[in-house]
Amino acid sequence: MTTIGLLPDRCRGCVAWELDADGVKSAVRLGDTEFEKEVWLSGVMLTWGSAGQIVTVDDRPVGFALFAPPTAVPGASAFPTSPVSPDAVLLTTARILPEFTGQGLARYLMNGVVSALTRRGVRAIELFGREEAPVTAGAHADTLPALSTARTCTNVCPGEITATDPPAAAGLHADPSGEVRCS
Repeated sequence: MTTIGLLPDRCRGCVAWELDADGVKSAVRLGDTEFEKEVWLSGVMLTWGSAGQIVTVDDRPVGFALFAPPTAVPGASAFPTSPVSPDAVLLTTARILPEFTGQGLARYLMNGVVSALTRRGVRAIELFGREEAPVTAGAHADTLPALSTARTCTNVCPGEITATDPPAAAGLHADPSGEVRCS
């Protein structure tokens, strides 16, 4: 992945992983979150290599995953189970647009991420998960179990991915740039 321009609008400015808590507050206050995300992506690419994968359908980006070595992800320190192992790569975000879920694209995306990182010699991938309680009819927010204390972006990024079916579309392949595409 070479540009944040391929990310969904609401994820372009999410810097919950890329900056520490004070940096996030400052970037939000100054309105520079998208710029900070691009600076982060450029820095990781220069020092470590590609930091993500994109899934496209008919040349439209419909999903993505971002990852980086733990030293490039200061936001991970907010998690109670941090730090990430120094020999691992942290999968920070994986998202398939809602209208494209259930087609196996998330599975394909994750296979692409694992393959790309394995080719680079990465031996471990770590991630943080969050489980939300199901909302039942008549439930009030104050009666739901508390969510994890992990930081989340106000833009609702990172998002969730689901993969229950094999890829529905034929012609899935990874092109030389590392992007995952289907036609």
